[in-house]
Amino acid sequence: MLLTRDDRKISIIGGLLLLGLTLTTGIAVYNTMRQQIESVLGRGLSVALQGKALLLETQIESGLADTYALALRPFIVRSMQELNMQPNNHMALNDLKRNVDSFPQIGFTAVAVFDINGNLLSRVGDFSENKVQSLSLSKHDDTTFLIWDKRFILHASTKVFDQEMRFIGTITTERALPQLTDSFTDVRSIGETAELILCSLLDKDKEQMACIISQIAGVKFMSLRRIMDGTISPKSFALEGKSGIIATQDYRDIPVIEAYSSLNSYGLGMAIKLDQDELFTPVTRELKDISIYLATLILAEILLLNWFVRKLIESEREARSAKETAEQFSIELSRKEIELRERLKEITCLYEIRRSMGLELSIDNVCQNIIKFLIPAMQHPEFASVSIELNDHPMLSSRQIPNSHCLTSQINVNGKPYGKLNVFYPVEKPFLIIEEQRLIDAVTTDLARWFERKQIDELLQLRLKEITCLYE
Repeated sequence: MLLTRDDRKISIIGGLLLLGLTLTTGIAVYNTMRQQIESVLGRGLSVALQGKALLLETQIESGLADTYALALRPFIVRSMQELNMQPNNHMALNDLKRNVDSFPQIGFTAVAVFDINGNLLSRVGDFSENKVQSLSLSKHDDTTFLIWDKRFILHASTKVFDQEMRFIGTITTERALPQLTDSFTDVRSIGETAELILCSLLDKDKEQMACIISQIAGVKFMSLRRIMDGTISPKSFALEGKSGIIATQDYRDIPVIEAYSSLNSYGLGMAIKLDQDELFTPVTRELKDISIYLATLILAEILLLNWFVRKLIESEREARSAKETAEQFSIELSRKEIELRERLKEITCLYEIRRSMGLELSIDNVCQNIIKFLIPAMQHPEFASVSIELNDHPMLSSRQIPNSHCLTSQINVNGKPYGKLNVFYPVEKPFLIIEEQRLIDAVTTDLARWFERKQIDELLQLRLKEITCLYE
């Protein structure tokens, strides 16, 4: 059947309307998918970044606290005082060396002690020679920085004062941060083009940033400009104390989605970014098919209109499926965030307990602090009870112990049973075995080491009194 002139007009107008409707719907669906994916992944990047930033701050704070604790040790202070007054005092030098040689056992890779004039008194371990690849912790002095030498190493110095708060020397330490290293180098789970970046300002040029960049191919150290082609880098925002998510071009001139956060306590900025090409791969993969569908629809006109509607419905289903997948990804990230918070509670518990042990407290105070900080780290602190039983000491308990479940960890000092740490839950209340058992095992290990150090200190103090008596 021949088409009339009006029929041709209707066909042409119908085809144009069909084309316009298809293009409008296709573009709308594409933009919706793009915005949803960008928004969800941006939130996911931000959550992942916050978790890594919290871990970094905790690790640095713990490392600095351990270094500062060394300056409070009475044997160290006494030996440094004696060596300042008598530089050739071999007994004081040997005592200092014996104490310094024990520091690798508590996590330090290198320690050096200097007198009031900066002369080296004692040293153990090897300091990193790769200080060029380091980030200054500007909130502290210029002797405190984070080094990348195939792993993160915290380099810190602290002044030592006597009881009258007179300066008597300095202690310089380095310690590896393996947990921070593992977290920083794990970017494969984020994406093939993901990069995790940690930056600080350069002292010589405030327009430049020293950055450690973790990629799937490895970790590299680079100097980046804060402003590139008139655009302020997100890392620069982070160094100014800001946090957020932005679509921009990175130092490679490649479009990326970047989440950035400030570690203002240490003058650092942290960012996670992902190439937009990888981000929108599921969407762009469909563009070729959509183009073929459009051409087919134009040629088929009204006969293919129903097919176009069905295809549009299928496209909407695909968009809904992509959205559900993105939401599932967001839920999974939220679950991991909850797990991370639980681990952070455990890390905070161990940090507070170790910090209190470094203050040379009595056994009662140390045990009370363990009970104080261990209960909030439990999965259900409102139901938990903690008791510490020592062979030669009255039992300490947080509250009356009910009819309960019990998690127990043995306290072994120098290979011999010295007591045990118990965590109780009421019979009708749930509790976690593996995670909480690991935590209390770590606490008893720290407590056992504290007892061993205390025994060594008491023995050394007794020997010192005997030597002093003989000398007199």
